[in-house]
Amino acid sequence: MHLAWVQQPLSYLVTVLPPPADATKQWSTREGEQAAEAAREMFSAEGIKHHLHLSVGDPALEMRSLASQAAADLVVLGTRGRGAAHHAFIGSVALKAAVLCSVPVVLVP
Repeated sequence: MHLAWVQQPLSYLVTVLPPPADATKQWSTREGEQAAEAAREMFSAEGIKHHLHLSVGDPALEMRSLASQAAADLVVLGTRGRGAAHHAFIGSVALKAAVLCSVPVVLVP
């Protein structure tokens, strides 16, 4: 089982100016590790081997790359549940990843 946490790169201003506390937290690996903690505990309790991938970049492209590198048979992505109107006008990382991946993708609200 491969778990992934992809964060957006920091903006140019954040890298030049003293970063606010939330940017420092985002840039650390703590946020991704905390987000995956419950899933990792569940997999460990069931004896399921797993690996957490922490990366920076475009989440949809990173998911496509990870799926390819891991020779995945299936990708399962969580959605934020913002609704159809949001996706129609702004788009969705999960939908973009579903289009880009070469394997089946399941979207979970």
